[in-house]
This record gives sequence, C-alpha cells and structure tokens, in this order.
Amino acid sequence: MGRLDKAAILAKHQAQLLRSQTHHNCEAEPPVVLHTGLLFGLGEDVFVHLDDDSAWVYAACPDVAAKVLTDWKTQFAKPKKEEPPTYFLLGTENGSVERQAVTMTRGGMHTPAELALHYGDDLVLWEHELIQRLQNQVNGLVVLRGDPGTGKSSFLRHVIARLAKTHRAYLVPTSHFGMLTSPDMPRFWARQNYRSKFQNLVILEDAEALLARRDGSNDAQVSNLLNLADGLLGDSMRLQLIATVNAPLDKLDPAVTRCGRLLGHREFRRLSRWEAERLATAKGLTLPHGTDFSLAEVYRGADSTDEVPTGRKMGFCPTGRN
Repeated sequence: MGRLDKAAILAKHQAQLLRSQTHHNCEAEPPVVLHTGLLFGLGEDVFVHLDDDSAWVYAACPDVAAKVLTDWKTQFAKPKKEEPPTYFLLGTENGSVERQAVTMTRGGMHTPAELALHYGDDLVLWEHELIQRLQNQVNGLVVLRGDPGTGKSSFLRHVIARLAKTHRAYLVPTSHFGMLTSPDMPRFWARQNYRSKFQNLVILEDAEALLARRDGSNDAQVSNLLNLADGLLGDSMRLQLIATVNAPLDKLDPAVTRCGRLLGHREFRRLSRWEAERLATAKGLTLPHGTDFSLAEVYRGADSTDEVPTGRKMGFCPTGRN
C-alpha cells in the first residue's frame, strides 16, 4: 500500500495511541525522534498496528478492516517519488544472516534500443521473454555466460531496475557463497517473505564454484544449488537465482544445463566490428583496430589495447566500479 505519513497519523490520532516504541537519534543534526511499533485503538474493537513497512488492521469483521485500511491509505499515503533502484548485500554478523541496502548509483534500466545497441539486436526478444518468466514463475535458475567485460554486470543492473516493482534483489558475494546452505537461511527467507510479497531474486556472480561439473569435492554445493533453484526448498522460499560465469558451458555440471532446468541462459558474446562501430558512434567514442570487441574495449576506446590496471575488479560491486 506504500508508506504512510506517520507524522500526520500521530497528529490526528495521538489520543488513540495505545503503544509505541520511541528511539532518539542524538547523533543526527538536529536530533531525530523515531516512532516505531505504533498501536492505535479506534474504538468498536478496531486496532491498527503500524510499522515502517506495513499497516495491519484488526477488527471484528473483514469489511470493517478493509474500510479502515482504505480510509487511512486515502488520508495518509505519502506521494510516491522516483528513487534509484536498490538491492541488498547479504552477509553474516554474530552468526546470523544480515542484509544491507545498496543504492545503485549508476546503470539501471535500458530501453530496447539501448539493449540492442550494447548487446546486439537479438537480445531484445530474449530479454522480454526472460522478464516474463521471472514475473510468472516462483523459482528457477538463470545462467549468464560470457568473457569478462562483455556486459553481464550491466545487464544485471538492468534486470534489477526492470523488476523493481515485483522483485527484491539480493547479492551474495563470492566469499559468502557458503551461506546459501546455512541453517539460518530458511529462517532469513521466511522473514523476507513475511515482510513483503516481493519475489526474491538472488544474484551470484562468478559462480563457477557453485555450478562446476561435480568431481567429488563439490557434489554437495552443486546439489544444494539445484535444490534451491527448482527443488521443494526453493519453491517454499520463493527463490529465483541468476548466476554469471566466465567458464564455457561444458565446464558446468550437466544437471545445470540439461533441457528444462533453466529459466534462461544467455551467451554474452563479443560485438562484431559493425556492432561496435554503431555503439562507438552513438557514444562519441573512438574504436581501436580489431575485428570484434567486448563492451569494456569499446568504452575504453583507442586505449583498449592497454592492459586493465592490476587490482581493478571487474563485476557487480556496491562501490559501483566495473
């Protein structure tokens, strides 16, 4: 229902406030008083519980509850404003799973024309079909394969922005892949599903370790990921996973790529000379000599023959570097 204006609600219903939790942020300038867990008694056995994300109305019959909720939405709903897309970075703290909201400071949703310009004309239809599958199915796995610099991370940003109204995206760092099978994860996803009806979209970059052909040392990892993708566990937790890999598909476990397993698979190829010239012209770039190009090489222009500086991290990271 969107966020409600707590200040306006308190101004009108202060006398009916039965319970609240008050937090003082003295470090803010000026100091801020935060009110959470507000409980109002509106008479006739009608109660409203309000927190940051949701409002619950308790009444003797559903019709009364629905009317109160509609009235409050009409009176107190904050006007919606355009905000940059966000995703959640997952990690652990004191043994429990935690999430940290990250605002995307660059990238975002592309028009079909921009998608064709950056990835080739054939991507537009595939992207449309992929988005439909992600919106219509509860769980599943998508694999994006391509050499470094071919635009997989930029496409992920596009998907996150494109699905912002229906999905919440969670990025699991490579160093934390093991947390996917932690005993705390089902409880974490249960809390997320209780908080909202958004679909959970899990981003796994450089996921070769999770998808590589089983050799005895990684059997449990691959099996667990497949169970999350389309087993009963993933179904109950409403998990969709998008994994990016640089390795050729024949290096991945056959169970991952078998027919019917994936929601989608895409090979992010290098652009032909003609495609790269079209992109360079549109962006005012100078294209170096060559017959095919990655997106990174096109955007580096005439300097693309230089080596990437040592220590430069390619990929999807909270700092926005790619």
